[in-house]
Amino acid sequence: MKKKRHELTGKTIKIILCCLLFWLLPATAGAALEFNATRSLTAGWPGDQPNYPRVAYNSRRNEYLVVYEYHNDFIPGSIQIHGARLSATGNYIANYIISDLPNNCVQPDVDYDPVQDRYLVVWSYDRLGNNGDWDIYGRFVPATGPVDTLPGMTIGGFSTWNESHPRLAYGAVDRDFFVVFDLETGGAHQPGIAGFRVPADGSPSWHYMYIRENTYQEPRMHPDIAYNPLRDEFLVVYDNALDIYGHIFPGHATNGQFYNITDIGLAMTELPAPATPLPGIHDYPAISFSPGANYYIITWDTNRATGHGDIYARYYPGGNTLPTTVYMELLDNNADHDRNSSVACKNDGTGCLALWIVKHNGILFTFGREISLKSDASGVLISHDTGFYAPLDNLSTASSWSRYPTVAIAGGRKNFYLAFMGKSPNAINIFGRNTLFSSFSWPMFLPAIIHRKK
Repeated sequence: MKKKRHELTGKTIKIILCCLLFWLLPATAGAALEFNATRSLTAGWPGDQPNYPRVAYNSRRNEYLVVYEYHNDFIPGSIQIHGARLSATGNYIANYIISDLPNNCVQPDVDYDPVQDRYLVVWSYDRLGNNGDWDIYGRFVPATGPVDTLPGMTIGGFSTWNESHPRLAYGAVDRDFFVVFDLETGGAHQPGIAGFRVPADGSPSWHYMYIRENTYQEPRMHPDIAYNPLRDEFLVVYDNALDIYGHIFPGHATNGQFYNITDIGLAMTELPAPATPLPGIHDYPAISFSPGANYYIITWDTNRATGHGDIYARYYPGGNTLPTTVYMELLDNNADHDRNSSVACKNDGTGCLALWIVKHNGILFTFGREISLKSDASGVLISHDTGFYAPLDNLSTASSWSRYPTVAIAGGRKNFYLAFMGKSPNAINIFGRNTLFSSFSWPMFLPAIIHRKK
């Protein structure tokens, strides 16, 4: 009899706790995004000059890999690609030297393959050691770090042209990476964009494409790419030094397939008539895909060269047909100079976070805005609510920087990880910080009670 009363009391407690959880949920689920303290991912030795961070999320291990350029002014040697492995809660795991080439390696990017549990890290390589001839190289990096059996490899295939600023995305159906990059062909030709499909298993069955203007008189530059698993498509966004455009590529490609794209693409900043065109010069797009809303979010810099730049965003449903309704908005809403945007969406939710650099009263700051995209059952966007919107990190005076710092971000299962260039007393550092892993202030309380009851 006593045992029966004890079981009834346990069940009652469990019911009360569950009711309490659901009672608290509306108040906590919509809480403002919060950020953990910054952590330096580089040692900060005198002379350190790391640059250009990028971030990828490992969905199997629930952790992040930050890659970046590294060299030290006081130590002989070329610029190489390094990486920092971190847990979802921001705990340091390990640092790696990723590139294995003798000359300068710059402008890295990274994405993750959950099937092989490894990353593809790509970069631009100074193939002749003269800082004038560049190829795209890459290396598969297992989740636990680089191994000798997976060395660096050539990805670009234009040996007489310059390839730079690679971006990549992983396609789940074909299990390959789509790498896009700037292609300088020289002479009177304006730059174009090239791309290669890299099978995630390492097999040499390449597929490639070229985005250019038909007579080479107008540029195509600064690509970024995202993958939509629901449509099995890639969206490549880029600019022509004036506006932002995009092109859809199917997720499935056959061996040796070549796309020669000469049309201007999907207009992302040129509003359809009779709307007034978005004024200004729009360039340097960034893109992410929100799986919860089934929408792409594209951000870009507007008037970045004027000293009064803005950050805009476009929300795009995918596909090759431009929708009649355009969702576009100014993200920053201030009179300061804004540039160098980056954007990411959570791995399995509707939340996205855009980052950029703000110059306010001569001082540079990282700045962020949280955006929650929501669509209805038919795929129509019904809201793009704003959450967190504020400056984050003081990066010192603009005059102390010889180049503008950059920011990077990746979305995880429940949070984001941010990486950015900052300063310590004697060096430039790569810093990182993650948003809080859970919106609950007591995430382990209820699971602990239930586990004990079992």
